[in-house]
This record gives sequence, C-alpha cells and structure tokens, in this order.
Amino acid sequence: MPVHGGRTWVLAAVLCVALAACGGGAEPGSETSVFRIRPGDCFNDPPAERQLDQVDVVRCDQPHDNEVFAAIEHPAAPEEPFPGRDALVGYAEQGCPEPFADYVGATYDQSRFSLFPIVPSADTWAKGDRQIICALYDHRAGKLTGSVRGSGQ
Repeated sequence: MPVHGGRTWVLAAVLCVALAACGGGAEPGSETSVFRIRPGDCFNDPPAERQLDQVDVVRCDQPHDNEVFAAIEHPAAPEEPFPGRDALVGYAEQGCPEPFADYVGATYDQSRFSLFPIVPSADTWAKGDRQIICALYDHRAGKLTGSVRGSGQ
C-alpha cells in the first residue's frame, strides 16, 4: 500500500533514544522532540531548512498539518543493522493502516487522509530506536482543523 502523497521524514539523532524513554505526550504550543509526540498530538510541518528532530505541537482545534494516530515498533533485534529508510517506510505502510482504521473510523484505503510515517534514522537505530510514528495529513485540503479521531473520513 503506497503512502498517499509520498511524505516521509527520517528522525534526526536527538537526546532521547526512544519514545518510551521520554515520558508523556507533547504539550500544545511548544516545540517538542519527535520522540515525545503521541497518538492524538497535532503538529505542523517544520520549516524545510530544519531537521526533523523537533515539531511545533498545536492544539488539534487549531489549524495544523499532521495528527499522530499510532506508534508502532519495528520487530528488529537490537543487533540488527539499519535496514534503510525505504524498508522502514515499507514496514510502516504495512503496520500503520490497522491502527489508522481504529483511530479514524475508516479504512486507510477509504479515507481522504494520507499516511505520514516518521521512521528512525541510522543514528537513532544504532541506539536502539525501533519506534515508527504513524501520522496522517490531508494532501488535498492542506491544514486540518479539529481532530480526525473517530471522524469516519
């Protein structure tokens, strides 16, 4: 299943190694480590010149570019080498649609929203990061306003 719109970001190495190590979700109105965003968090795209290690988290009732709907674990063992961005995106394409349907209330194939996986970089992978953030966006309408949780869209 292809990623609608083709948007992916590779995580930059940051202080936190895994989402679980950083605690709770993000605080709206703040620049937040990508390792802290959780399902239900809404955020805007960073400027093109900025590496994706921080995102601007906003309240979901405010205009925003993306909404996190799941975080999945890649099953690779700690000693396994970095499989490459394309392989991780492929894994996300297989693993994110099920929680997408649970979150949105429509299957990915029937939805107007596109998958936006945020995958580990080679640096974070080497430190044990196997978490893939499953986010969505609307490539046709631009900014979202309001959460899409349970929208059936």
